[in-house]
Amino acid sequence: MIKQSSVYLIYRALFLYKPFHMLRTVLFLMVFAVCRTGFAQETMPISRFHPGGIFENYNVLKSNPKIKHGLYQMITRKKTAIVSGRYDNGERTGVWHFYDQGGKVVELYNYTTKQILYEARPDSTKNFIEYRFDKVVTEKDSITRPVRIGGMYYGYLPYLKLFKIDPGNHYSAAPLSAYLEILVSPSGQLAECKMVVRLKLTNDVVDTYVANNELLNPDEKTFVPATINHVPVTSTISIYCKINPDWSIAMY
Repeated sequence: MIKQSSVYLIYRALFLYKPFHMLRTVLFLMVFAVCRTGFAQETMPISRFHPGGIFENYNVLKSNPKIKHGLYQMITRKKTAIVSGRYDNGERTGVWHFYDQGGKVVELYNYTTKQILYEARPDSTKNFIEYRFDKVVTEKDSITRPVRIGGMYYGYLPYLKLFKIDPGNHYSAAPLSAYLEILVSPSGQLAECKMVVRLKLTNDVVDTYVANNELLNPDEKTFVPATINHVPVTSTISIYCKINPDWSIAMY
């Protein structure tokens, strides 16, 4: 008769005798965890630089570099956070943190449950943003403003990248101001995005640039719509922007 090995005897002790049922369970869970780790998808880090001193850091799947997976961050040259969150096979998941230019949290959004957990109110001491509605509003009305997922800084960066002012001869040396105007439908979808250029002294419109919405991905065209008395309405977001020396547009 063939002599039984010590490994075989341990196997019988662990899996055939009841006194060892707890240890058997622990070993099963350990093996399961190891198997899961072994099947975890391998990723590689990507770091990209964007104009304006913004760094984008994230991971992609080695098997498909087009798919983001794992931690995602955007920071400024001064190491100030702009956004942080996680991707799961190309889909945003869990709670994402969005910050303003000073690194202060302005929005928390749960992409798993599709819920805004926190939204900072616009700074009333600054006149950089205005909300308009397609209906007359009275003091008795209950109003909620439209909200861009991503907050007042990161959320609008995709739109600013679509515009660059053509100075032309008609501008001469007159001081200019620029306004990003976004029309949001009652369903919360971007209807129109344009940049309106005005003369600072007279506020006259000298140029208007209308963006091609097809250049934006679906997430970048989604808002929480404005409501009046709990009924979704069409709204316009107007943001006073900064014109850079190279005629690109930035947030104040």
